[in-house]
Amino acid sequence: MHEYVELFPLMLDDELRELADDIKANGQRDPIVLFDGQILDGRHRYLACGLAGVAPEFTTFEGTEADALALVVSRNVHRRHLTAAQRAISAAYLVTVKHGGDRRSDQAATLPVDAPTHVTQAQAAAMVKVSERTVRDAVAVRAASPKLAEQVRAGKISLSKAAAQVRARTGPRKAPTARRRPVKRDVEKQLEQASVLLGVLTLGRLMPAQRARLRMLLEAAIKRLDDRPGAARTDEAPQPRGGGLATAERR
Repeated sequence: MHEYVELFPLMLDDELRELADDIKANGQRDPIVLFDGQILDGRHRYLACGLAGVAPEFTTFEGTEADALALVVSRNVHRRHLTAAQRAISAAYLVTVKHGGDRRSDQAATLPVDAPTHVTQAQAAAMVKVSERTVRDAVAVRAASPKLAEQVRAGKISLSKAAAQVRARTGPRKAPTARRRPVKRDVEKQLEQASVLLGVLTLGRLMPAQRARLRMLLEAAIKRLDDRPGAARTDEAPQPRGGGLATAERR
């Protein structure tokens, strides 16, 4: 089996049995497609032929890797009754597939031109006809739990429930906290400047502009202290010894 065949889930047993009965009664209508000596399309016809005891018929696909991938996606999306969740999980596998070669047909029109390359989530979503957001959920589920992704692909659980389980396991992503400037360093610097001006003030040599600067520094330092977690609020600035700022200013 070619690796591209594994992108999509197998038929259920009863569906495969019905196909085998049809082939036994009416013959194999479509040949099994080979690419590089491996089954590219017709995996279920091959298995059904074995169940029916009918010799399978084959044909060889002539095209590039990109053409081969486009064929597999097109046949499975348009010919099978897959749910949106199953197609999304297939898209999650599809975004990890590497392919190369020049495009020689219109089948690969939705695939990237450069080779080798990979299919993006947006391209995979368009190819399997689901939203890009659905593919993102499928990719997240597959990355977190391949076993859970296989359950979605088999139709045993919905993609929304699987994505919810993954989010519950990983938890909400914490927003980065902004770095706070160190309070102690700022306050010490402001108090140092205030003490210099206060010393000048006590000698009676402080100009009006310097007095205003002193008051601003003291108020800023007090505010920074009050803003600390658990700090007691201060309604008034601490008064310097010797009668406080107002007394010193009257000297």
